[in-house]
Amino acid sequence: MSSRPPSVERRSSRSRRRASKESKSSARSRRGSRRGATQFDDSQKVALRYAIIGVGVLIVLATAAILISAFAPRLTLTLLGGGIPRRAEVATRNIDMWAIYPDDSLRFATLYYPDDNSGVNTDLVDVATPLVLGPDSIIQRQLIGGEELTADFLEGSGADQQYIYESIALERELNGSPYGLDVRFTNPPYALRDAEGHRVVSLGVGNENPSFFYDQVIVAVALPTDAQVISLTQIEDPSESIPAFTDLDDITFLEPYRRTQIGGWRVFYFDVTQVADSNNQTRIAITYTPGSSIAPTDFDVFEVDRRR
Repeated sequence: MSSRPPSVERRSSRSRRRASKESKSSARSRRGSRRGATQFDDSQKVALRYAIIGVGVLIVLATAAILISAFAPRLTLTLLGGGIPRRAEVATRNIDMWAIYPDDSLRFATLYYPDDNSGVNTDLVDVATPLVLGPDSIIQRQLIGGEELTADFLEGSGADQQYIYESIALERELNGSPYGLDVRFTNPPYALRDAEGHRVVSLGVGNENPSFFYDQVIVAVALPTDAQVISLTQIEDPSESIPAFTDLDDITFLEPYRRTQIGGWRVFYFDVTQVADSNNQTRIAITYTPGSSIAPTDFDVFEVDRRR
């Protein structure tokens, strides 16, 4: 016979059953916690897997953009809204900039970035204007990064003997800054008209490879934003009023790799560092109709260079 009352035994039995249930519940809770930790680790693995896939997709897209820019520049301008800049840090480079004004005058600016690690304090260099009809055609001329020593007008060569250009000797400091020339002139031989009366600016690039002298060579052509660009890559049926061309089939027309707006100007960039080695004549040709007779006044040579 038990020494404890039946009620106490019943309470003790109920307490043991309650403790057993709580122990089982605690065990289930611990097992659930272990399952939760395992599930959290799986989530981390999934997130890492998606991150790796995302990086891979970005690499593929970047590679595709570079290839499209190299082999289909016009498609790049459309898809990327202006094209990919080519602001590579190179030892030596040159950029030629042409601004087309509504009165058919042209502005030409060039910047040379040479290698200044020669150990001397000054350097003698030459710059030259584009071909012009005569000295009176030059209405503005400014030197960049140097002091003028001498200047002479010389005749063009070959088929350009009816034109002249000004050759200028500069003395510059070797401080890493560029040197060059900024000139505006009238009656340019590069400004033509096609059979339909559209304006055409045709710039010869030449068959020599510019990369022999510079690591990067860029040509930028700017028009006022209200000018209507008709074609960037060809000259349609030149009229008899413009100089005779060679067979158009023998001309390779470059396409711009980049298009952007700087102030009141729409600027097209052409990379001529690697010119095709062929018998074809390589040219840049832009067919357009002018807009307002009032030209923008904010053509910034160094900003055009920076945005290349």
